[in-house]
Amino acid sequence: MTKKSTAEFFHLIPEMERDYCMSLAVRAGDLLYIGGLTATDGEGNELYADDAGMQMKAVYEKMGRVLEAHGGCATDIVSETDGVRVVVDSESVALVTGAIVDFKDDGLAGAGFAIENPNSSGTCGCGESFS
Repeated sequence: MTKKSTAEFFHLIPEMERDYCMSLAVRAGDLLYIGGLTATDGEGNELYADDAGMQMKAVYEKMGRVLEAHGGCATDIVSETDGVRVVVDSESVALVTGAIVDFKDDGLAGAGFAIENPNSSGTCGCGESFS
């Protein structure tokens, strides 16, 4: 389903993110991976230190800006696990609902993402496409 491509890094607060060697989002093919969202201002200073509710609101507002910058919105999010949301365009939701994505390191076989998709009846030889 996803095409192979060079990862595109997205920086909402470029100077702070580069200082910490991080990126708030990485786009690889048709997928957008979002992580490292915190309640900080444009300079990386903590916001709402004593108010968890306001911190979560700030995080979700930041997530909205990241999604918007990549042509998505909150309705494109399919799941959230341990604070991690997976974003899929609305046309593809039915194709990936129930799928499990896991990172595996099989030693000599290499490391990478393994996808188990109950909606797939078969895969191609390279493992990138499914039917």
